[in-house]
Amino acid sequence: MKPNGDATREISHAPIPAALEGVVAKVLRANVLLAEIDQLALQFMIDNRPTFDVVADRANCSYTVTAHVPAPPLVIAVMFGEILHNLRSSLDHVARLLVLADGAIPVDKPPHATTFPILLRPPKNELTIFPRVRSEALAAVESLQPYRSGDGERHPLWRLNQLNNIDKHRLLHVTSLSGAGGVAFVPAPLDPEISTTQEQRRHTVRLLPEEPQVFRATASEMHDPAAMAGLWSYTVVLGESGAGFREQIVGIGRELLDFIADRALPTLAEFVVPSQR
Repeated sequence: MKPNGDATREISHAPIPAALEGVVAKVLRANVLLAEIDQLALQFMIDNRPTFDVVADRANCSYTVTAHVPAPPLVIAVMFGEILHNLRSSLDHVARLLVLADGAIPVDKPPHATTFPILLRPPKNELTIFPRVRSEALAAVESLQPYRSGDGERHPLWRLNQLNNIDKHRLLHVTSLSGAGGVAFVPAPLDPEISTTQEQRRHTVRLLPEEPQVFRATASEMHDPAAMAGLWSYTVVLGESGAGFREQIVGIGRELLDFIADRALPTLAEFVVPSQR
C-alpha cells in the first residue's frame, strides 16, 4: 500500500481485509492532507520570499546579515497535527482488530487499554497488547518496533509517537521558513541582470529570521551599501524550539506515511482476520 499525492490512486495490489477499511481511510486522508500541505508550503514560499538587511562594517571587513520573513500559515501546523493523529490512531485501530481476531474484547480504559505499543527499548517483560493477541500477530508487531532496528530515535514509529504526543498534549508544531544560500556580497542595489562570477567568494548564509549573522570578508569584497547575490533554497520546516525535529515538513510527513502504508499495514494485515484453526 503506497499512497502518494493522488488521493484517488490504487491502494494496494493485494486484497485489503474488510476490517481494515477504516484504517486505510485514515491513511488515505493523511495522504490527502500531506499533498495539501505541500501546495500550501509551496505557495507560501512563492508569495513570501525573505528579505535581508546587509550592513557593511568596513573597519572590521565584515557584513552583518539579518533575514526577515513572516511565519507560515497556522493551518499548516494544524493540518500536520491531523496527519499525525490519523497515522498514530490507525495503529491503535489495528491493535484492537488484532485483539478481536483472537476472540478477545479490547480494553478501553487505562492502565491496560488496548493500544499499539511503540517502544524505543525492549520491554522488561514480554511485549504485549492487552488483553491478548495471537503469538504470530505479536511477533509481527515486535518486528516493527524501534528497538528492533538500528535507527534509534530516527525510527519512523518513534518519530511519529513523539511528534503526535507533542501536538496532542503540548502545543501545535510551529512551522517556519528555513533555508540557506551560497552567496557573494555585491554592490547595492542588486542588479538581477548581473550574475555572480566563479571568482567571487561564496558565503553560506542561513535563513534565521531576525537573528543577525556576521561574515568576515576581504577588503576587495567590501561594498557600502551592499547586497547579496547567489543561489538560495527555501523550505517550510517544523520549527518548535528544542524539539529536535527541525526538518522539512512534507519530507518527514512522507517518511511517516510511507512507513505505515508500505511496512506496518502490510505486515499486520493478515492478522486482523480471525484464525481458521
